Amino acid sequence: MIDTYKKKFAKILQKEINISLEDIINLIETPPENIPGDLAFPCFGISKILKKSSNDIAKELAEKLSPSSSFSSFVSVGGFLNAHINQPDFINNFFVSPDEINNKNSKIKVLVEYMSANPNKPLHIGQARNICIGDSMRRVYKYLG
Repeated sequence: MIDTYKKKFAKILQKEINISLEDIINLIETPPENIPGDLAFPCFGISKILKKSSNDIAKELAEKLSPSSSFSSFVSVGGFLNAHINQPDFINNFFVSPDEINNKNSKIKVLVEYMSANPNKPLHIGQARNICIGDSMRRVYKYLG
């Protein structure tokens, strides 16, 4: 899921800087928890190419980029351009609609792992819970097709 947003962020950045999409995607990272943002693009590597400081590049990009359906804001933080993912968009993309699950041509694959009980020791509550959840999921997916 986060890879989708990395690609979207990279495409936005590619319009502003002349670097290949793959290189931008490889540079995008997750910022530490104490720094605001969901994705971070370090501007240090491109500072040599653009002959500007990484702080200046990050500030310029933050000013140029405007919020979109995928990203609510872009912020410059010490040589990094941080993007905030638009939370409603993320939530809408996170959940799969029942129509998509029920579609016979859907390419969604579900792997349900079954537990094999060890005959030498008793089951504990966590294992029993997982067996019930797995069987329930199997039944729901079988019912939906």
